[in-house]
Amino acid sequence: MSKVVNIKSVVRKVNKLFPSCKVIMQDSKYPTEAVLHPMQQFAFQNSLQWEGVAMSVNNMLTQMQGLGLYSYYGFDNKSRKGSASLYDAQKREYEIEGLDTFEAIIKIMFMSLMGIPFTDKQQQAYYDLMEADSNIARILD
Repeated sequence: MSKVVNIKSVVRKVNKLFPSCKVIMQDSKYPTEAVLHPMQQFAFQNSLQWEGVAMSVNNMLTQMQGLGLYSYYGFDNKSRKGSASLYDAQKREYEIEGLDTFEAIIKIMFMSLMGIPFTDKQQQAYYDLMEADSNIARILD
């Protein structure tokens, strides 16, 4: 019998175990200033930090493979609803729903691209997320 995985609970686990977007944007341990223009760094340091992290990941991927992470995103900060169209490394496009899911993806990608090691618990949450949704697995792979 196969295990049914609730994607929302896995996303919540990732977001709990990985540093928040606010921490990533404000803590010198996570060098967003290395990949963001100073005005972008300033603009997203104290509000909409998730957008600063998304731009960091997008900039790194554009430099590395010529294609960023997303073609578009649109989220409501209060309801956390919305969607994004994300690319995998083979330039295939996938639709994801919800700001929480988007944040989980960008936090994992940021740490991975910056070479910041995962803790054992973060590593397990990453594997759980990859197992829970094949499209997210393709984006993160």
